[in-house]
Amino acid sequence: MKVLAIHILRPGDAGSDPTILCSAYELSDFSFLTKGSVQETLAFLSKFCCKRTQPGTRHSINEKGHFLHTYFRFDQLCAVLATDGEYPQNAAFCFLSKAMDDFAAQHGTAWQRPATPLRDNCMPFPPLQQMIVRYQNPMEADRLMSVRSHLEETKVVLHKTIEELLARGERLEDLVETSDSLSRNSKMFYRTARSANSCCLVL
Repeated sequence: MKVLAIHILRPGDAGSDPTILCSAYELSDFSFLTKGSVQETLAFLSKFCCKRTQPGTRHSINEKGHFLHTYFRFDQLCAVLATDGEYPQNAAFCFLSKAMDDFAAQHGTAWQRPATPLRDNCMPFPPLQQMIVRYQNPMEADRLMSVRSHLEETKVVLHKTIEELLARGERLEDLVETSDSLSRNSKMFYRTARSANSCCLVL
């Protein structure tokens, strides 16, 4: 069981891309040469999931044995957790709920009405890195079950693949190629992993 990354996001205005407010990664299983590309690709996929999720909705998106668990609250705060296929769904959503509650407790509503335009990782939240280490063991999430009452108010949607979030005629490969947030190396890494049908990329 493995948690790869967590991102807390604010949706974009007028169709623009979401902003990653803070993030944490656990990529020790990846080589030094690929960590940067994996991190960029996870951030890209988290923004994609946030943009395609409605407020008050949870998604668990299965992509080649890995999952992107997405929780979009009614207050417009969104979080995405990337895990392997063995990490329990309930534990994932408890982790997301706890992370968002703690983030909101620290930052209040500053992320909702920023005085200046937001940029990725503009609202540091150091406890997130501690949480991603702690919740590698999903049993730790059992202590969070009391917060599940928040989750019961939301709709659960399980997607078979990430392609089901795409609009008709849209291809993830095209979105990757046209993305400004991915470096050339990350785009090449993504193409190579996809052509090799490798889930170890990220998803």
